[in-house]
Order: sequence, then C-alpha cells, then structure tokens
Amino acid sequence: MTSPEDYGTLIDDALVDHEGDVVGFADSLILQVKVGLPENLLIAARNRLREETDPIRSVWFRILIARINARKQQHHLIIRDLEGIPEDESLPGNLRVYAYNLIAVMHIADADFEKALECCRKGFELSKSCNDPATAELLSSLGNCNFNLGRYEESLDYLRKYIKAFREMGREIPSRIYNNVAVIQGELGNAAEAKKAYKTALEIERKARNPISISLALSNLSGFLLMQNEPGQALDYAEKALKMMKNVEEHFVMTLTLINISEAHMMLGNLEAAVEPAEQALFFSESSNRKTMIASVGLHHAVLLARLGRPDAATRLKKAIEFNDSLSLDRQPESFEMAHCEYAKLVDPETGYKLLLRAKEVAENRSDTPAGRTNLEKINAAIQASPVNPNR
Repeated sequence: MTSPEDYGTLIDDALVDHEGDVVGFADSLILQVKVGLPENLLIAARNRLREETDPIRSVWFRILIARINARKQQHHLIIRDLEGIPEDESLPGNLRVYAYNLIAVMHIADADFEKALECCRKGFELSKSCNDPATAELLSSLGNCNFNLGRYEESLDYLRKYIKAFREMGREIPSRIYNNVAVIQGELGNAAEAKKAYKTALEIERKARNPISISLALSNLSGFLLMQNEPGQALDYAEKALKMMKNVEEHFVMTLTLINISEAHMMLGNLEAAVEPAEQALFFSESSNRKTMIASVGLHHAVLLARLGRPDAATRLKKAIEFNDSLSLDRQPESFEMAHCEYAKLVDPETGYKLLLRAKEVAENRSDTPAGRTNLEKINAAIQASPVNPNR
C-alpha cells in the first residue's frame, strides 16, 4: 500500500506535471488509488495543506481533499472542504468553477438536482470557454442532472459537448463519460449505440488497468443485458465485475454489481440465490450515501422478499416505496413498477388498483426495451384481473 509519504511525493510531482490545471492535478492523484480507500492520500493532502503558505496552492489542496471525500462517498464533507472558494473573487476563475462543480456533484448524490443545476449555472457564469477542464466538468454534471430529471436528449447533448471539448483540448476522455452515454442510449432505446459505448468504456479501462473502473464498465454492461432480457449473460458480466472488486473498497460500484447479480438470479428464477447479494447491496448502498441508489436497492430487496413470500414483505415494500416517493424523482428506479405490483397484491383491492395504475404510468414512459415490455405486460395483466377494474 502506498504510504502518506509516498503520496506526498506524488502530490509534488502532480503539481509540476499539471501546472495551472487543477482538474488534471486532482484526477491524476485519484487514479493512483487502485485498491482500498484513499486514506493515505487524504493524510498526505491534509499534511500539504497544513504546511502550505501560498493561498492559491492551498485552494488546490482543499479541492484535492474534496475530490478524495467524493471518492470515499463522503459527499456531505464537500461543502466544508470548499467553503468560501466559489465566492472568492480573488481566486482564479477555474478554481471557483471547479469548486462549483464539486458542490454540484454533492447535490446530485443527495438527489437535489435543482441545487446542482444552480451550481452549474453559477459556474458557467464564471467560465470563459468550454475548452477548459473545469468548465468541461460542468457539462458532465449537467448531463447527470438532466439524466436524473428524465431529460435524456438534453443529457446526451451535454455529454457530447463534453467529449468534443476534451478532444479539442487533446485530453483523454474518461470511461465514465462513455458509461453515461451508454446508459442514456439504453434509456432512449438505442441498444446498438448503448452496447458500442459500453464496450468503448471497457476498452479504455482495460488499458488503464484500474480494477474499480473495469468493474464499473463490466457492471454497466450487465445492467444493459438485464434490460435486454439476457439474465444469463448479465450474470456472467456481473460476476466478473465482483471478482475485480476483491480487496477494493468502492461502495458505489460494489452496490451496482451486487444488485445486478441479484436481479439476474431473480430473472432466472433463482430467488434464494438472489437474497445474499441483495442484502449485501443494502449494506453497501447505505455506505454510498447516494439517496437514489438507496431507494433503488430498497425497492429491489422488497420485491425479492415479496416473491419469496416473506412475512415482512408488505412492511418492506411500504417503507421502500415511501422513501422513494420522498425523493420526488423524475426518473424512477428500475424496480419501481415491480415494487408497486407486488405491494398491490398485499393491500386491499382499491389501494392495489391505484398502485397498479401508477406502475403502468411509469412503465409507459420508459424506453422501449425487452425487459420494459415484459414488465408492462405483467402490469396490464394485473390491472385487467383487478376486482375493482371498472372495465372488467
């Protein structure tokens, strides 16, 4: 494991290699953490901040610390790390822009997309060109915001602008951007384009040999195959991703991988085999501090309990649905419809019918995928069979 002293040397080298480029400085150091949590890098960054007398250089170290806390899923610490930087007119514009972007990232993790959009707007007011790394990162955040708000075309447009800006700057495009493009293409029903983007992301990470990023690419491919009603292939990719995560602590990717394994087992009819990864995903999702992920995993786990006939299924479904509703999401988690269908079976017919109609409304607004069509068929059959359906 790299020691704080060794990370201190890497920080000094990165300052020289990325002079004037705070984004490249932070990115290069975060990429050094390939196994485990970045605790020693955090110690080194805090040591450098404590020793630093130059006010501009101090801001670089504060930004690095914020990035490390984001990597640790400790998004609530970002406001403290960056306090006063976005508003400080004495600082270079790119530092203020990047600080706004990192605060936007925090709001996205907290499912507060309107605040994230406001941070992006303020950042753009300070920027002079999209061909600046800090400003380009705002494009990525805008893509994430619009995706979560269900504005898929706008999201894709922002990510294309990001790719264009990075190409014009001669910078390597991160695999996460292609992963995000793939997810959006999947939501738009463009299966071939989605698969192409996923494979591009995977190829980038295989060259970089970063286990976390490779696992994310494999897990995203697994999620895509689940949408295509290919649970066998999806399970294979997700299990490969899980193997890559051995000795790696990254709760977001671990949660995504485990939930795909559980979902694949459910689709294959192996309900008991789906339990352990679902319960592990519950634990890791809580540690990720991402509310949308917590909601998604909670719904999935509750559906699984209902299909297993567990006595606490109704309580778990009610709690999961209420938590998801509390977030007021525009883009609903994948298990939303099936959670409502399962809960409809456990409540009175009138309440159940309303739950089914809500599930149908969401399902009809999803992209046209094989899994989506299967879910909609199940919902329509349940509505038709409802004893309170006026059209029976």
